[in-house]
Amino acid sequence: MEFLEFAKTFILPVLLVASFGLSVGFMMKGHVAKELRDGLEKSIKEAGENVAKLFKDALENAALPHFKEEVHRVATELVSATNGALGQLQTSIIRATVIEKIESSGVHKKAVEEAIAYISAKRYGDAEKTLLNCSTDDFDVVRALILLYRNPDVNRLDDAITLLLSKQEVFRSIPRYYFELSVVYTDKEDSINAIRYSHQYVDLSPSTFPDGVRSRISLGYTYFAFKDYASGIVHTEKALSMLTGHLTDRLAYVCKQNLAFYYAEAKLMEKKEVALQYAEDAVGSDQNHGHYIDTRGYVRMQFADGDVRQLELARDDFVLAGQCDPGLTAAYKHLAESNTRLKEARINEKMKKPT
Repeated sequence: MEFLEFAKTFILPVLLVASFGLSVGFMMKGHVAKELRDGLEKSIKEAGENVAKLFKDALENAALPHFKEEVHRVATELVSATNGALGQLQTSIIRATVIEKIESSGVHKKAVEEAIAYISAKRYGDAEKTLLNCSTDDFDVVRALILLYRNPDVNRLDDAITLLLSKQEVFRSIPRYYFELSVVYTDKEDSINAIRYSHQYVDLSPSTFPDGVRSRISLGYTYFAFKDYASGIVHTEKALSMLTGHLTDRLAYVCKQNLAFYYAEAKLMEKKEVALQYAEDAVGSDQNHGHYIDTRGYVRMQFADGDVRQLELARDDFVLAGQCDPGLTAAYKHLAESNTRLKEARINEKMKKPT
């Protein structure tokens, strides 16, 4: 796909993401609007360079971590101004225990399903009202409320923690309860409590497949989220070692792709070949999985060391990841970075050639 065609298809949500108003309060509405108007009318080369520069500047100023797993939506004004298009910030790291759809089998099954539908429709008040009409001694109800409170549009993390802590006696024997606490404290960037509860999740989970693997992957993610790369890698490698006999299970590929990303982010050169192999294994298990493809590209980019061919392959992976999963904006961020690095590598390559 030519870059301009890709830009027309995917750059709108990318440019929206640049207005992401995260914890640093970084806003660039006017700049984004200008790039949106002007950038798509330029040549393929100019469009690529402008978008790359926009994201390079935005990411440096906002210090966006690579590992943020949750969706962050752009400012309501900009969304409205662009016909309701949404930008999302995601990364390719997967927290294996996250269940995208809460499937309740309890007495409040219907209410939980209705609440999840309300959340999807952004009817947050209706969702909360529905759930609070149920008993909060039902774990599925609490999980749905936590999902609601953690939604970036709602952003009631303190309420989420208050609710969870108030139910400690009720849910203390449920391993998943400590996972929920760890996730919320990770959102709050409270490393002490996030890691503490993630360890309790591991301690209470069965040590066998699959629960032990899921909890260990989650613990590795939590450490990595707070830039303790070494501990993140240790616990994820432990999870992989527990998968003997289950190496074709989805968890094995999640584990491998996470490790590949961790090795690349930490730039462990001695793990270069292993990282690429793990990423290739993950992609081989599902060739349309945007996260896996993006991770392979990230591994190639991080270990390219100025190699033009590797950077070209990385760029192609990011384009493909965006095609497979248009909501995976980590792919666009990585694409912008790869374009910048590729431009620099080509300049350096030309300078080295004899005249």
